[in-house]
Amino acid sequence: MKKALRTILAATALMWTGALFADQWSATPVTITGYFIWQGTGAVAYITTSNNQNPYNCPNANYLVLDPSKANFQYMWASILTAQASGQTVSLSYTACLGGYPAVNAVAVPHNW
Repeated sequence: MKKALRTILAATALMWTGALFADQWSATPVTITGYFIWQGTGAVAYITTSNNQNPYNCPNANYLVLDPSKANFQYMWASILTAQASGQTVSLSYTACLGGYPAVNAVAVPHNW
């Protein structure tokens, strides 16, 4: 019984570890150097950083894209604006390409998470 429980717990831990690291986090912290929001059809928000990453080889990495239709967009956007205004570095998690740009799905202020 104990062996079966350990096996189940180990498998669950491996599953969660894989889920946590499925996205690609930026190798080093970056600063936000610019941003804009497009309110047209298919509205999106764009940022650029001191070192844009492109882990999914999207066709265009001049900007990074955030999807405003996602549930926590306003919190991510507030973090970006605050970090840019204060000069804080951030770590970004990339999830795929969206409209040809690398898509950011998480923003972390280093040493605060």
